[in-house]
Amino acid sequence: MCSSDLVDATSKAKLNQPLLVRKATTGHLEVNFAPDLVRLLREAKYFLALDLEIPELAKTMYAKVEIFRRWTEAMDMIVAMNNTVLSNLLPVEFPLIQPYIDQFNKSVNRGEQELDWESEGVDEFIEESDELVRIVYEIYGVMKTNLNTTQELINGWWATSMMERKPRPTDTKELEAIQKPTHQKVYGLIKDGSKEITVLLKETNKILKIAAMHPDWVSYMNFTNNLVVEGLAKLVTHAMEWLVDQVDQSSIDNNELAPLIEIKLDLVDNKVQFAPSLN
Repeated sequence: MCSSDLVDATSKAKLNQPLLVRKATTGHLEVNFAPDLVRLLREAKYFLALDLEIPELAKTMYAKVEIFRRWTEAMDMIVAMNNTVLSNLLPVEFPLIQPYIDQFNKSVNRGEQELDWESEGVDEFIEESDELVRIVYEIYGVMKTNLNTTQELINGWWATSMMERKPRPTDTKELEAIQKPTHQKVYGLIKDGSKEITVLLKETNKILKIAAMHPDWVSYMNFTNNLVVEGLAKLVTHAMEWLVDQVDQSSIDNNELAPLIEIKLDLVDNKVQFAPSLN
């Protein structure tokens, strides 16, 4: 077999490979246009520019170079969207979007099992797969945007101080009065945030088109509720840590804090009395 025949045979084998391959461990897709074919097309371009002879198959392939480029670019986009979704879905999210992923996989399976780079119907395959993967990607985008917004709202609760003080000591009534505006602000954030989270959940449910009592949706609601509970727990924890810092001697020394509460000590009828009472 001469060298040109060998090139033709090798290139033919590469062209008969499936359009896409999938990693079994991750489900990620990859465009299966062999690097050898890319090199052959590049060399064919240079040889033809110099009016040099090239193997017949190389000529035939180079005549389709723009088609190959269009196909690979389109499939690169499909692959990127699919792989992004699979890489970033949480375990609780995957069952919700799986029906749409299954529809996409049913279509894209043709590119893994049936179609190669010389097949008829590649354009139709790309069009159908692109449409289905964009549906998946849109749903994924709404889910992730709404979840991230939910997390930001919750983080805003515990990032806001729930307790404050004046730089000087105060009596208990004044200290309590100082806390009221702060508490009202935090409670307002929680109330408004809870309403917004409810709206976000409804939006996610709407795009998924899933029944409110579906087990997968109930699991997702429980997941979101747990995020809320964790946020409230962090809020309380941070408030308690702040309070401990106000009365811990080492923290007082390190931060040069004044006493938090002013307590008066009097001697009345030979008895020590505190105001306010320590009882």
